[in-house]
Amino acid sequence: MKNNPKAKYIFISRNPKDCVVSFFHHTRGFPKHYDFEDGSFDVFFDLFCEGRVDFGFYFDMTRSWFDRRHEPNVLFLTYEYIISNKEEAIVNIAKFLSNALVKKLSKDNGDLMKRILIHSSVENMKKDPLRWCSERDAKFTPFIRKGKIGEWDELLRDEHVERLDKMTREFFDEDERKELGDKY
Repeated sequence: MKNNPKAKYIFISRNPKDCVVSFFHHTRGFPKHYDFEDGSFDVFFDLFCEGRVDFGFYFDMTRSWFDRRHEPNVLFLTYEYIISNKEEAIVNIAKFLSNALVKKLSKDNGDLMKRILIHSSVENMKKDPLRWCSERDAKFTPFIRKGKIGEWDELLRDEHVERLDKMTREFFDEDERKELGDKY
């Protein structure tokens, strides 16, 4: 990937187990785009592991941004960190973008922070689904689904988990996996 030193990049990685489950529901919900409305999870799982989905191979993409995480114009966060530390994550994003934003967050008794927390909540985002995507048939999972961590066991079987864990170990050493977080 080309790097424009004037640009700022925010990359948010998500545990591959939660990612594949969420992405499966996303893909099935857009039949005109993906033609996968009746596709099985096992087929999608294999496509995901082979990099034959949007954004390519999860581990290559995540690894490439993880390797750039210390560059001054790259902010690498995990979804799990954001969900578990919302206010802290918002402050870190604000610091990365502009110190002026950090000041705005605390102005007026933290009104802006409160509004960001409200508007970025899954519950609030579910209220207006057309804000996030085109209209979906009611038979599909809503575009804004759960937003939770560790819900992958709804679809993943032991062999899926073993395969993703093996791939994670191949792409990230033990210290890197710790840096990614205990939910990774």
